Amino acid sequence: MKKILLLLTLSGMSIGVFAQRQADYVSKFDTKIESILLNNLTGSVLVKEASKISSYNPQSNAVDWTITDDQIGKMSALGTVNKVGDFASDLDLAKLLQSSDNLSFLENSPFIQANINGKDVIINSLDGKVVFNSGQKTYRVILSQYIPEDDKFLFLTTEGKDFKCVLYDLKTGADKWATTVATKESMLKSFSIKTANKLASKDEVVTTKDAIFATLNNKLYKLNKETGKIEWSATEDVNRFYLSNDAKHVITIRNAGSILSSKRALNVIVSNTGALLFKDEIVTKRISYIEDWGNKFLVAHSNGFNFFDYSTGKKVWKKDAKGDDIKRVIPIGNDYLYIADNEMSLIDNEGKQKWKDFVEISDDKEDAVYFLDKIDNNKVFYLTGTYGNMVDYTTGKKVWKGNIKFSQAADQHIQR
Repeated sequence: MKKILLLLTLSGMSIGVFAQRQADYVSKFDTKIESILLNNLTGSVLVKEASKISSYNPQSNAVDWTITDDQIGKMSALGTVNKVGDFASDLDLAKLLQSSDNLSFLENSPFIQANINGKDVIINSLDGKVVFNSGQKTYRVILSQYIPEDDKFLFLTTEGKDFKCVLYDLKTGADKWATTVATKESMLKSFSIKTANKLASKDEVVTTKDAIFATLNNKLYKLNKETGKIEWSATEDVNRFYLSNDAKHVITIRNAGSILSSKRALNVIVSNTGALLFKDEIVTKRISYIEDWGNKFLVAHSNGFNFFDYSTGKKVWKKDAKGDDIKRVIPIGNDYLYIADNEMSLIDNEGKQKWKDFVEISDDKEDAVYFLDKIDNNKVFYLTGTYGNMVDYTTGKKVWKGNIKFSQAADQHIQR
């Protein structure tokens, strides 16, 4: 496969698709290129010029589709309602709107978002169809999230003195509902604080049959899916959250400490009422991952893991199971087999080590683990990107003196 490189020349404004040093194709564009973005779904290159957006296909050396500023303007049904000056004159608000020279993909979707002629536009990158245009609305979009299971967008919007949460239906092209979540003054202040602190966070959305759980600017809301009514909102900022498998609990995480601190504070919200389950937050170091286990949840961090009881908020074991960079915990009967870094170990249901030493299962901690489980004859079999072997379940000793090693080609074949 040829390695694709993109070259942007400021004088002639052309894009060349190169194999090593010699260009396969050169495509010229009419005006100054403001932004380019690779479409990982199609291999095409999205090009934003001063007055249009195009999708360039390097395989056919042709432009698959183009959207011009004039087309976006003609789609506006409200014409003068969303004047660029109305928002640009408010400098604090203008900072929150997407830059006019930017293109960005909405996560887990084929949709790209752009600011064209002072309008927030969402385009299907596969066919160039404009699926949303704020020029037809009375609001501007600050944040956008795609909900694939419902084929809808959840927007945080600004309109007048209010910030609203809007559910936009792709099938009908209409807003299903709009709910005010904050005043302009309070939301701008909140955005200012987040920007100053540069907190590592990610706004996200999780849906159930009748509810939407969403973080908007680090504020967690539960919204009625049908009406948009706010069922509750979290009292503390939420940087990440996880919904339990039965949807009864929401595990929340926030940064607890200075900007450079790796400390995280966890709590659990009862999803029906919005009440905090634990009086005191669980404070721990950098979190590797969180997993729901029915009546308890697992918290893996930088040097170990433990379970926490939903009903009490207390650790199941007095001491954490030890290990660096916990990757996976596997239940085996009343025991737990787990991977830490490039090693594995076994503990009992009280969190006590059953093996004297950790067992190395790969040369590199980044190697894939294709199989790890207990098999017949009281053995544990593992297969990684480096090698495979069996371990005696009782003693933790490798059965074969030499590991079965795999070549890089064999490893790639397994991955395929």
